[in-house]
Amino acid sequence: MIATDQPTSRTIAAVTRTTTVRVSRLALLDLVAEAKRFADARSTMPILATTLLQVETDGKLRVAATDLLRTVDGKVKADVATTTTGSLADFAAALEESVRLGLAAEWAVGLAAEWAVARPQPDIGIDAKKLHEVVKALPGNEVEVLFQEKLTLTETDTFRENKTRVCSVCRKRSVSAAADGTCIDKPSYAAKAPCGGKLLDTSRGVAHSVEVSLLSGKSRFNLRSLPGCDFPKLPAVAASAWHRLDAVVLREVLEKVSPTISKDTTRSHLNGSLLEIGGGLLRGVSTDGHRLAKVDRAVTTTLRTDQGTQKGFVLPLAGVNELLKFLPALIGKPKKGAVAAADVEVELLLSAPTATADEPRYTAFAWRRPGGDVVYSQKLEQAQFPPYDQVIPRDSEKCAVVDRVALVAALKRMLISASEKTGGVKVTLHGDEDGGTLQPVTLRLSTNNPDVGDASEDVEGVVGTRCYEWQRSGQDAEGHKVSSRVPFVFGVNGNYLVAALEEMTSATVWMGFNGELDPLVLKASANAADVVVVMPMRL
Repeated sequence: MIATDQPTSRTIAAVTRTTTVRVSRLALLDLVAEAKRFADARSTMPILATTLLQVETDGKLRVAATDLLRTVDGKVKADVATTTTGSLADFAAALEESVRLGLAAEWAVGLAAEWAVARPQPDIGIDAKKLHEVVKALPGNEVEVLFQEKLTLTETDTFRENKTRVCSVCRKRSVSAAADGTCIDKPSYAAKAPCGGKLLDTSRGVAHSVEVSLLSGKSRFNLRSLPGCDFPKLPAVAASAWHRLDAVVLREVLEKVSPTISKDTTRSHLNGSLLEIGGGLLRGVSTDGHRLAKVDRAVTTTLRTDQGTQKGFVLPLAGVNELLKFLPALIGKPKKGAVAAADVEVELLLSAPTATADEPRYTAFAWRRPGGDVVYSQKLEQAQFPPYDQVIPRDSEKCAVVDRVALVAALKRMLISASEKTGGVKVTLHGDEDGGTLQPVTLRLSTNNPDVGDASEDVEGVVGTRCYEWQRSGQDAEGHKVSSRVPFVFGVNGNYLVAALEEMTSATVWMGFNGELDPLVLKASANAADVVVVMPMRL
């Protein structure tokens, strides 16, 4: 007779592998601080709130985090030592015997074989916030990360534990059996006949666990973790696939197009900047539906974005912001009189060819320091950017050249009395010059807000051409229609105009008009490649 207090489960075999990783605390702190920014603590997937720690085969500690859109993946140099307790051969033999007797599932053999042959490196996910706090608080200059992995083969007396038996074939538990003592459960929903496997009073299972500890000085933290196998697959870039790009030029382009990117995340085709690279040119375009910015810069790089029908890719606003944080640190502050110069390594990742897709699509944009161990990447949305060439007017019937600083100051004064909701400012131009030469014209800014009052200001030193429009004024003595020249009036959002002018660096600004309902074109000069388009508004 078996005693009732005898344990219902017991360990048949076990193997423990301890991996000790010693790293610089400051180097690890830099990486976990970056990972904390990228981890998503509000996600419904717990693994996204963690930082991945993984021991690499090249003797480095991998630190990574992602929110499924943005990713940081870095490595830090480490000293790695591994010790094993228990015999893998004895464990595998006990497991094979258990499978032969029907006490364990066949898939468990694969787990043991992977350990014995491939020897996978330990990987776990630790809460990103707590990991950062722990590494920051640890004393000393060196941190010891201790991974303790354990494979355990356990036998459980299921009948004595809960009056159930386990089928040796389908591994299902059952409280009843057929007359001959076999399993009466169906192996699947589609099966018509019962399983018929032998019911066993005991079963054996394999458990794989990983525990992680952080040690420094006399401090020790044993942290809870999630399995690293649950961590999403991260973008991978081959060492030979990187392309060099001028970091100063890239930063300048992104800084000029970022103000006009739409903040509406539901409009993925506008919530980012279109980047086109090729033929020695880097072009950035962005729009929010009310204004558009196009910037061209000469650049030398082997990267091209014109593959197939794709001329470029839309880099989401989150990726633009990350690059604008990364690039200044890479460029640094040049000495007085020197010109800033630095390169960044970039790469575009393509989707794998499929039977349903006509051609591969860009899936992610990655960047890093030249030869660096920390890779940043941004997932790319499969969105079609609007045809911007159709928005930019090819020619302007009227134009005016204004001192940029004076115009910005005057606009800011007008916005004091303008509507806070619309920021509407009326621009009135008056000049009689019909030729192609620029002549002095009158430019007046005015606002009229019933809740505040009205304001107006004349901007001095303005030159332009054809700054008028025709308006019917009656009939002559013979009954013919008579038209006269009247000032050209244009309504615009003053806030958009100020933002565009402040991004420019030229002393003057060239303003091109066609009609009161046509877009306003802003350039540094009439032939400048950089263009800002502002849509009109009715006042």
